[in-house]
Amino acid sequence: MEHHILTGIALAGAGSAAALSVFLFRRLRADQAEFQARTNKRQQSLHSELGRLRGEIEAIRARAEESERRAAAGATPRHPLSGLNLSHRTQALRLMRKGDTPEKIAAVLGVPKGEIDLLSKVQRLLTLEPKPREPESDPVETGFQSPGS
Repeated sequence: MEHHILTGIALAGAGSAAALSVFLFRRLRADQAEFQARTNKRQQSLHSELGRLRGEIEAIRARAEESERRAAAGATPRHPLSGLNLSHRTQALRLMRKGDTPEKIAAVLGVPKGEIDLLSKVQRLLTLEPKPREPESDPVETGFQSPGS
């Protein structure tokens, strides 16, 4: 009889172990499904956030390119700057004092002769040197007459 009792206890224990195993297996599957659902939801949220951030980055990149274009357009003079910067001006004045011709000064500095002529005139005005006067032409010699003549 003891043998039947022990067998009954063993079978009850095995049945309990099997029932516990089934319960734990189902619980594990339910936890796994819940975890997978949370993971999928989080992944969708991250993909959505990533798309939003990519859009923002593209908008920032476009604004940066536009700013660079504006800066480049603003930094580029519309008219070429004078060939006479401070250094060239100083050199030109030195060469003028030495007696070099405007043509030679322009060639040496690589600037237009008109710039040198203008600098010479401005310098004369600033130093109050008398400007050599050209003789006034007689209207009769040039063939022009005043309206009253």
